[in-house]
Amino acid sequence: MAFVDIFDKGIELLKQQKAETNGNEKDRFTSEFNKTKTVFICGMDKCGKTSFINRFFDKNENAEPTFGLAYKFATKTRVNNKELAEFWELGNSSVLASLTSVCITTKNIDNLSVVIFIDPSNPQNIEAVISPLLKRIRDQVTKLAAKKADNDLGKSIFSLGKPWVFVVAKYDEFQNFDTERKRTMLKILRFLAHVNGATLMSYSIYQEVLVGRGKGLAGNLAFDTSFNTPNYTDILKPEFIDAGTDSIEDIGELIHGRSRATFDSIQDAMDYFFLALNENFKQQPIEQPTSALEANNEEENKKFAEPLLDAAVEERFREMEFMDKDMSRGHA
Repeated sequence: MAFVDIFDKGIELLKQQKAETNGNEKDRFTSEFNKTKTVFICGMDKCGKTSFINRFFDKNENAEPTFGLAYKFATKTRVNNKELAEFWELGNSSVLASLTSVCITTKNIDNLSVVIFIDPSNPQNIEAVISPLLKRIRDQVTKLAAKKADNDLGKSIFSLGKPWVFVVAKYDEFQNFDTERKRTMLKILRFLAHVNGATLMSYSIYQEVLVGRGKGLAGNLAFDTSFNTPNYTDILKPEFIDAGTDSIEDIGELIHGRSRATFDSIQDAMDYFFLALNENFKQQPIEQPTSALEANNEEENKKFAEPLLDAAVEERFREMEFMDKDMSRGHA
């Protein structure tokens, strides 16, 4: 496990993407390994993304909110094989969705997995975060992947072609919600995971069984370790549904009197998803910060104000955002 300057790493990767790729060149560090896998973790704020990573690294301290990009890596040696697992975490995903291009690159596209956290205790903000994030991820993967994903139109599954997971976060809170509200939310999230060809998993950092399940999932994505969890669809238990094992029929009607059995495209399916989400949980836009620093906790900023440090951080984010926009123009 190691830590790096996230700003330098982000800017470095943006520059590498912008430059012409030389297929014979390899990063001096990653070339030491026989296999490298990347786990990209993103989604709604303050619902356990950092803690999910920390628990995999056996770190139990209280996690600070992630602002921008965070990077960690783990290594494993099996016989003569050295393996590397890179963990990218994107904080403030609704504001910085464009930085997915820093984490999903030509170098890691073949061994990429995606984990998206959803906070059911804030259902009114799901669309504001998930909509731009899913579009960015799908666009980036489609652009870079050498092989197109195999869709199953008969089951209305439009796969990303990569392992990915939707995490139903804060299960310790969610389990105490009104039964009907919980049933409706889980049906909607089951639909989201199913049509995207993803796994759906409930998670809480306060329940050891779910912490263990999260560690098992992370180990499987990072190092292909064994991870065998049976499907659970009972709303009285933490839900787990493996990718491709659910069905539109089993999920049931999302909008009263407007059931659908098949969908022609992922856009068609997602339109229906957001319609059902708004029908049951009125969606609201997230107030965008006027500057990068305002996306962090305002109380903490006031309590631990460091003007010089704040200015340096702000300048780094401006540089990253400029590089990302410049790169996007170059690919337009």
